[in-house]
Amino acid sequence: MWRKYSDIVTEGLIIFAVLFGPWAFGSTERWSIWVLNWVGFSLGTIWLAGNFYQGWSLLQQTEALPSTGNGRTNQGSEPAIRKTLLILTGLLLFYCLIGAFNSRATYYLWHFKYRPAIVWLPHSYDQRRSWDFFWNYLALAGYFWGVRDWLMLGRTRRSRLPGRLQRLLWVLAGNGAILALVSLIQHVTGQNKLLWLVEPTVFKTVNSEFGPYAYHANGAQYFNLLWPVLLAFWVYLQKTPNRGESTGWILHRGKFLLSGIGLMAVCPLLSISRAGIAILLMNLFFSSAILWVTFRKSSRFSLWRIALGVAIILGIGAVFEWDTIAYRFGQLSWEYLSRANIYVAGWQMAVDNQPFGVGAGAFSSMYQFYRPSFQDYWAAQAHNDWLEALITVGWVGLLISLLPLVVILHRYRLAGGIKVRFPVIALIWVAMGGCLAHACVDFPFQIESILVLFTIICSLMSVLQRR
Repeated sequence: MWRKYSDIVTEGLIIFAVLFGPWAFGSTERWSIWVLNWVGFSLGTIWLAGNFYQGWSLLQQTEALPSTGNGRTNQGSEPAIRKTLLILTGLLLFYCLIGAFNSRATYYLWHFKYRPAIVWLPHSYDQRRSWDFFWNYLALAGYFWGVRDWLMLGRTRRSRLPGRLQRLLWVLAGNGAILALVSLIQHVTGQNKLLWLVEPTVFKTVNSEFGPYAYHANGAQYFNLLWPVLLAFWVYLQKTPNRGESTGWILHRGKFLLSGIGLMAVCPLLSISRAGIAILLMNLFFSSAILWVTFRKSSRFSLWRIALGVAIILGIGAVFEWDTIAYRFGQLSWEYLSRANIYVAGWQMAVDNQPFGVGAGAFSSMYQFYRPSFQDYWAAQAHNDWLEALITVGWVGLLISLLPLVVILHRYRLAGGIKVRFPVIALIWVAMGGCLAHACVDFPFQIESILVLFTIICSLMSVLQRR
């Protein structure tokens, strides 16, 4: 009975986070960030309560799993993967917790309040920001484990996606399609208020914002992360037999899904984000190659269909915004020359503060000391999440945060997960790789709605197994 109701609550919380994140203006305000944090705390609490209630160990999953027919459970490598990910999650949280406790200073407007600290342990120069980041990471851990166990408990012996996962993907598809349509209408009509409601504080032109995001690149990052995952879902539907059901929604669902994916893929083009356009082209190239390899034996016209779909997406962008896109890329050398000043100062910050960095979230507080002069721009972000991670948590923290990602990306090789075809896994790789590439020139991992979506996708990847 406990598991039944906890699964219902968990599913409701996940769907709420998926819907709330982007529509709450990208969840960039403090109030919206904390709403998503409390959802993550709730998911983590339910996950912990479920483990204790069923008598589970936090390092071993012993619930009843699908039988192999000889009375044994078909766990495969799942217990070892679970233990490894639990240890790495705890290590990352412990690292951030030490940095927040062992702070050398707290930053107030225009001055620092210093305190004693153990310099050979992780430490921070802005305790308040480091505590905020710790709570964010703790909430993300709740998302990861709450979603992961919810998916694992729904798996079956057959090589099919669990019904609960399919419902989540349909919610992502419907929400993404509506969000894309609203964003495109807002952009084409020249409305500079986010969702026709709020005028941004900094960026006030239609070409510098997109949809609910006050910074147009963040909108492009969200859609570039979402549409390849849904394309993977479309491939799954195309490759899964309908078992005689060929009418109504079952017959046309693939067309509706593909139409929504097309809307989402157009958004990075019309957002006028140069990095968004570049990553879109990269994602289109790799996705097209995966689709061609997947369908080349089943349809002789598949290559032409893929080429036509890509041409339509690019054609829509060219029709509406070709002049603006050309102008934006013409400014590339000048604007990135100005951004290079941030990179040079940021690299010096990284060199000066290894191996533990200046503390999670403390980049903006410390950047003022590395500006060439007080007249130069005081950057709130390094516009490079890789560099900013090296600055704030050091190479030690960056390595600790990358280890779970390495395990997740190699999970598909091991038994005990949800079995899918390799093209489904490869397309999700495209989505994650595009977001990681975005992080080289911007800050997608500092936008809560994008971070939550990326965490949910990581949870999905941590349970998929190649069939």
